Order: sequence, then C-alpha cells, then structure tokens
Amino acid sequence: MAWALSPLAVLGGAGPPRVPVARIPFQSYGSAQGLENLSLWCLDQDSDGFLWVGTEDGLYRYDGQRFQVLRRSSGLPDDWVRALCASRGRRLWIGTARGLALRDPGGMRALGPDQGVPQAEVFALAPDPQGLLWVATERGLFRQRPGALAFEPAPGWVPGQPARCIAMAGKATYVGTGTRLLRYEAGNRGPVEVAGPWKERLDAVLQDREGRLWVRSRAGLWMRPVEGAPFQDLSRRVGTAAYDGSLTLTATGALLIPTVDDLVRVRGEAWEYLGQVQGLPTPYVNRALEDREGCLWVGGLGLHRALSRETWGQYTYQNGIAGGVVWSITRDREGRLWAGTSNGLCETRNGQWSLVPGTAKQAFLALAVAPDGALWMGGAPARLRRWVPGTSRWQEWARPTSTIISMAFDEQGTLWVVTRREGLFRVVKSGGSFAVEPFVLPGAVQGERVIALSQGQGGRLWLASSNGILVLERGAWRRLGKAQGLLDPDVRAVFERPGGDIWVSYHERQGLSQFRREGDQLRLVQHHDAASGITARKAYFMREDTLGRLWVGTSQGCVLFDGARFQEFGTMDGLPGDECNGSAFLAEPGGDVWVGTLGGLARFHQGRYAGSPPPPASFILSASFGSTVLSFPFTGTVGIPKRDATVEFQFTGLTYLNEARVLNQIRLVGMEDAWRTTNIREVRYQNLAPGTYRFEVRAGLSEGKWGPTAAFPFRVLPAWYQTWWFRCLAGAGLAGLTYLAVRLRLKALNDRNRELERVVETRTLALARANESLQQLTVTDPLTGLKNRRFLDLTLEEDLASARRDHRSTPGEAPLTLKGNVDMVFLMVDLDHFKDVNDTYGHAAGDKVLQQVRDRLHEVARTSDTVVRWGGEEFLVVARRMDRSQGATLAARILESMRSRPFDLGSGLHITKTCSVGFCPYPLVPVRAGDVPWTSVVDVADRCLYAAKQSGRDAWVGLGGQCASAEAVEDFLKAPGDAEGLGLRASVQGTEALRWT
Repeated sequence: MAWALSPLAVLGGAGPPRVPVARIPFQSYGSAQGLENLSLWCLDQDSDGFLWVGTEDGLYRYDGQRFQVLRRSSGLPDDWVRALCASRGRRLWIGTARGLALRDPGGMRALGPDQGVPQAEVFALAPDPQGLLWVATERGLFRQRPGALAFEPAPGWVPGQPARCIAMAGKATYVGTGTRLLRYEAGNRGPVEVAGPWKERLDAVLQDREGRLWVRSRAGLWMRPVEGAPFQDLSRRVGTAAYDGSLTLTATGALLIPTVDDLVRVRGEAWEYLGQVQGLPTPYVNRALEDREGCLWVGGLGLHRALSRETWGQYTYQNGIAGGVVWSITRDREGRLWAGTSNGLCETRNGQWSLVPGTAKQAFLALAVAPDGALWMGGAPARLRRWVPGTSRWQEWARPTSTIISMAFDEQGTLWVVTRREGLFRVVKSGGSFAVEPFVLPGAVQGERVIALSQGQGGRLWLASSNGILVLERGAWRRLGKAQGLLDPDVRAVFERPGGDIWVSYHERQGLSQFRREGDQLRLVQHHDAASGITARKAYFMREDTLGRLWVGTSQGCVLFDGARFQEFGTMDGLPGDECNGSAFLAEPGGDVWVGTLGGLARFHQGRYAGSPPPPASFILSASFGSTVLSFPFTGTVGIPKRDATVEFQFTGLTYLNEARVLNQIRLVGMEDAWRTTNIREVRYQNLAPGTYRFEVRAGLSEGKWGPTAAFPFRVLPAWYQTWWFRCLAGAGLAGLTYLAVRLRLKALNDRNRELERVVETRTLALARANESLQQLTVTDPLTGLKNRRFLDLTLEEDLASARRDHRSTPGEAPLTLKGNVDMVFLMVDLDHFKDVNDTYGHAAGDKVLQQVRDRLHEVARTSDTVVRWGGEEFLVVARRMDRSQGATLAARILESMRSRPFDLGSGLHITKTCSVGFCPYPLVPVRAGDVPWTSVVDVADRCLYAAKQSGRDAWVGLGGQCASAEAVEDFLKAPGDAEGLGLRASVQGTEALRWT
C-alpha cells in the first residue's frame, strides 16, 4: 500500500493513469553525528525545540549538528531510558529502567523514595491538564503532588500492581495494567475498569482529536469511535510491534503506529503506510515523532528523518526509472507521463514506470506533445522521432545529425528543434508528411550556439543563444542582445512569465536578470543573485507552476520564487540530485511540479508544502573558560577571573528541515559592534581585557533574514593590579615620587647654575686660547668642500648647550616636559658598496660620486643643518632644532635622494647607488642632558648605521625615544639588540630582525 499523502500520491478515478508510488527521501543519523546507540525506545521534543532520544545506553540531545549523550555519570538513575515527557518550565522528565529523573534549568537530578517514587522501571509518563505528572512503573502508578516535587500513589491503586501505559482524555485518565484498561474520573477516589475484547498485555492507550480511543498491544489494535460504543478490532490493519506497542499523536492530529513492517499513519478515515518500498531506510519501526516543524522522525534500526516534511518524492532506478539521469518529462493527452532518461524512454503504465521497448541505451533529452496529440522526442543518438499514442507507429528522420537538446511548438503548430552542434531546425508539415529543415536565424554569427527553447505568452517562442535571445512572434524571429539591454549576450536560458516579465540566465554571469520588454528594448527590473537567495552559478531553466510561482532549475538544486523570496531545494531537501536538467520540468494542476535531475526524477507535492520556513531560533549551548564549562540554559551575568579570560562558545540555529543550510551571525558586544557570518558553530575569544561583554548569536537560512538573538552576558574581572584600590595606592605613590623628584631637580638646577658660572669663566679663557689655535687648523674637506670633524669639535658646543637648555624645566611648566623641535639629530650616512666604484671605474670616478653625494645631501638638508665629511664614503648630517621623532623622515628622504637617480661618472657613464643611514637624537637622556656626550650619540648612530648595512643596506635604523640613563646608553652600545624604551625604528620589516653583528 502507498503512503497516501506522500509526495507522489495515487491519482484516483478511472480516467488518467495511476501515478507510480514515489520514494520519500530520508536523512539517517548515527555515530557520525554522535548517536552511538541505535536501540531507540523513546523520542520527544522539548519546548525549546531540542530533540531527545532515549536508548538502551543513554539519553541523547540533538542540537541540529551533534548528539550529546547523558548517562548515569550525568545524574540518570540508569543508562536505559524507557520514557520521556517534556513539560513546562524547560522540564524534561526521564523514565529509566531504575527510576525517574528530572532535567531542568537547575541541572539533572534522580528522584527516588524520598520524593515518593520507587527506584523501579518506568514504562510511561504523562502530564494531566493541571501539569501534574503521572508515572507508570513496574511497582505501581504514581501522581505528582500539586506545588511540590513529590509523588504519591494514585488513588485506589493496588500497591505493587504494575502500570504499563497512561493517556489523558479530557477530564479522564486511562491506565493500562496487564490485560486491563482502567479509567480515572476527576474527583473519583479510584479507577473503573473499561471493558474491551483484548486478551493480551496493553502497551499503549491514546485518545485522538476526534475523540476516538485507541488501545495497542504488541500484536493488536483496537479503537472505540465514541464513548459508550464497543471497541473495534483493527489488528489486521497493522503489523506486530517490534518491541512493544506504541501510539503517538502529531500536532496536526495524525496517529502514528510503528510496526515491525512499516509505519502506519491514520488521518481521519485515511490509513497510510510507509515501508521500505516507499523509502523507509529501516526494516522495522519502534517509535515515531512529528516535530513542531512538521518533520517526521522514525526510530527503528537507527534514527531517520523524512526530508523537507515529505514535500518531495523521488523516482530513481530503485522504483523504475531507467538509467538515473532524467533529461526531459511531459504528459500526453491521455494523462500518461513520459520521462526521457539517460538509458531510454520511460512511461507510466499500471501505476509503474516502464521502459519503452526498443529505447534502451539511448538518451532522450527533449520531449514535446504536438497539437494533434503525437509525441515527439529526440536526444542521442541524434534521431528525431514521432509516435502517435494508441498506435504502434513510430516515425524517424535522419536529420538532424547532432544531439537534440530542446524542442517546442510555436503557435502555428510548427516544431522547432535545437541541436548541440548544428543549430536550429524546424519541422514543417506538408500534406501528410513532415519535412525537417535547418533554419538560419537572423543576425547569426560564426560559432553561435543555440541552447534552449521556451514557450511564452501570446504564442511567442523564445530561444536562448550565445549571441543573445531571440523571440518568434507573428511568424518572424527577432534578436535582442546587449544593445537592447542584456547584461551579457551569452545566454543559457530565457523565460517569459504570464505577467510579461522576461527572465534570463547566463553562461558565465551569476544570477537571473528580470526584464520588462518595452518595444525593442529590455528594461532591467532587477538582477537576482546570491544576495537575493540564488547561490548557484548556473540556471538551466525558468518555468512557472499553476499557482503563478517561478521555478528555477540550477546546478545546485531547484529554487522556488513566490514573488517575495527565493527558497532553495537540494538533495538534503528531498531532491534525488543537485543538478537539474533544462528540459525536465512539468507543472501539474494544484501546484505540484516534476523536476528531472542527474540523480533521478522528483515530484514537489503542494499538499505537503508549508511555505518558506522562518529563520531558526538560536541557542548558546555552552560557554567555557578556564576549567569551567557552563551549559544551556544560563541565568544572570557570569563573572570570569582575569586568568581565565579566554572564552569559548558553542551555539546552534535550531532547525531540522535542513541543518546544512543554517548560517550563523555572531558578535561580542563590548569588543565589536558588527555582526560576522559563519557556518562554524563555535568561536573562541582570547585574553579578553577586563570589562563587561555580551556574546550574541542569531541564525538564518539565507543572508538578510535572521531569527531572534540569543545572548550570554558576562564580565571579565580585573586582576589585583587592575583594581581601583591598587590604582589609588599607585597614584599616591607616584605623586610622592614626583614631589621628591621636583625637589631634587630644583636643587640640581641651583647647583648646576653655580657650576655654569664657574664653567663660563673657565671657558671664556679657553675660547680665547682656542681662537688662536683655530686659525692654525683647517676645517674644510678639500675634495667636497664640506666641513670636517674638527669643525664640529670647535663649533658644536653652542648648539649642544642650547639643546640641553631647552630640555630643562622652566617656571610654569611641568618638570622635564619636552617641547617641539628642541632636539638635535645626528645622521650617519654611508654609501653602499662604494669600494666597487673605485675598483671598477677608478678613484676619479669615486671622487665624482662623493661630490654628487654632497650635493644631494644639501638638497634634502635644511639651511640650518650641517653636512660633514666624516671620512671615506661616510658623511654626518647634524640636524638642529628638530623633533627627535622626525629623524626617520629625514633618513628616508636621504635614502630616496640617493636611489632615485643615477650618478654621473662622466664620459656617458651612469651608475645607481644606494646608501644606509643610522641616526640618534641629542640629548639622548633628556632628564640628564649632559651625561651622554655628543660623541657617544654619534657612536650610537654609527651602530645603527652598521645594523642597517648588515640588514640588507638601502635602509635606515635609528632611535626616536628617550633613554633613562647614561648607563642604558652604554648597555645599548655593548648590546645594541636590546633597545626597549629607546624607540628603535627601522625601515626594514620588524626591528627584531635587525642584525647588529
């Protein structure tokens, strides 16, 4: 028997042929998803939407990605879970082989004699209308006390008498014990037996929405239509139960009855059967559940879910489709379905798919029904055929000789045929015969490919080609290309909707263009791409169903557009294959459609379609920091110690329709404001600073449509040295030290003033003597005309003293405050590989290079700066009245001046040279400006120059900071790699990579 409301239902009546039974696609779950035990005993869904599975080896929760197991180590009385009952307040009651347990926001707890229930096997759980739980155990029937987590024996129940099943029916409660069915009425002190024809142990009892009472044993089924009527024996309509009898009522009012052969579903008077023939992947069914999204879950040999709420049914080689690839589909005048496959032509006959004799090992890529009812077909091998239903007459034509990929009739009844390599043909009827003629399209270009035909409005015929689209109207073809509005002339498919809009897909350009025709032009209404919900790169067809919705067959599934949003369907939604075929679409009355794919044929069942699903709700499953792991649900704001400030979250967007389509967006408020999209369901934030944060996550099935936000607020606590009291103590200590430093500084200034007076007197006498000596000394380099070292020795002190004075504190200023442009910067410049110039071109050429170096240094230096020939190819630039942070800028200008243009050696010879620069500011120790002489500053600059040359040349290295003491300068000269606090800078990537030796 067929699953009556499956996606391919049997067509009633004596007219049209019966439609074959489809297979319902299922998703199976097992160890790969974390479900380690496949002996299932119960299924339930809690108020948040999590699926719970009770097995012989633990309780599993499915979050849309993984199953998490709970066992005795988690607080269960036993690993064998027999019954589940989700109730209000996020409570989950769990019946095991050794007693009852409760999981709520407070955690898991086992209940026992202290709460009034025995540590015995629990068979059934059920809440009454007041929300109080009834518990059926092997040692009796128990009822929860109002307002307490405590239980008491049910009124009038025989102590020790086992209770097997429970059902709530309005104000009555039905309980099965052995072969007896008992009934409690509100206000009665004891149960009353309900007579029935059964003589075996009762395993399940249930009242459906129509008021019918159902009773199930392992081998029997009875139903009482109304109260007071006798029970009807329906045992012959169902098979034996696999373990024990089970009954489940769905949210839509259907009754689910698992059996050893199949799953039976009763809707009103309709009985439906789902077995292995209909796609059930398990040989028997033990439990079944329909979740709140309408997904059917089946437990038997493993756990299985019907895809896409049974919206799609499949036809593959398993149920009669030859080959596997379905290239084309149509329905003839008699209602018979025809499917062109990769291995022959199939037709529906006697409710089955049958291969048409003589068509095996041939591919039928195109089918069309003529106005006279004849069926035309073509494919590979390239033979155009015609068959008249009800006869054995087949006609074949030798032309075309290339594979036929599409065909359609125009308003005049002419058949147009598209081939893969020979272009377009038309079939013209002349008298009683047909002529197949090639047709040259207007404006055709060399190498143009024609792709696919589609019928439009008003008898128009549309053709997609590699050189635009063409439309046949009033007997003439007209071409529309890029000049008429197409975004790309290389078109894959075109379709005109009844409203007049023209939809176009391209070979290379992603997405669909929606045009409106205005005369001979196409006006772009909208281009739909990934941002709209079309993620596939290729669209092979666009067609409309009888409800006015647009269907798009793509390389990644089928897409339904209802005018507002796109909904994608793939193999995880029920299609037998992801890639659709261009000629394989058929719309049926009532909204059903047929779609051919590379994996087989699928039928969309409108009666099972519930519309586009809403965005799923998000849940934060766990938060981990340090050795602490917090699990959902959470309450309040969590405080996290600074030492554990690396936090990891796991989360999910909870939907079971297609778990793989779920996208998540996350952000950590307090660190970031923008949402980040991810398909990974965990995130880690490392070493968070103290402060208040809120982790947020939301989920969606497509970009731009997101569900409600789940949040986890927390606070990273400061370390002891980051607390307010420590900062107050540190501030007070710093203020005291500052006061002491000021006093010491003032004393030092007074002492230094007295010393300066003495020095001035001594220096005046020394200057007089020096002037006499200066006249005898030469201070100019004869080659370059630049000043030499002696010049600096004699004249630099005044500039040095000025720099030192500017670094003193003055009244009204904070002590030791640096002003702008009060430093001196010494830049040591060395020409790279200068020896090669002398060795290759001679010393005269080398002298010319040195003279040009002088000129370029003067170009980049200011008039207040001094350029000195230091020796050989080394030059020293003394920059006055400069901020120490600008040393790098001047160094970079020097490098650029050398490398930017070649040096002229004369006689038409030019060479390119680079230089290296090391620099250091003076005073290097501003707080004690005189402690480090300028010669030591030059030594530091020289060491930086050496590092620049050792690190690749054509580079600068220098200091831009302040040194704390003269000892630190000495340390740097001894170990220049340790420059912390000196503001070491370099033009090379990463100062830590500098080579100092």
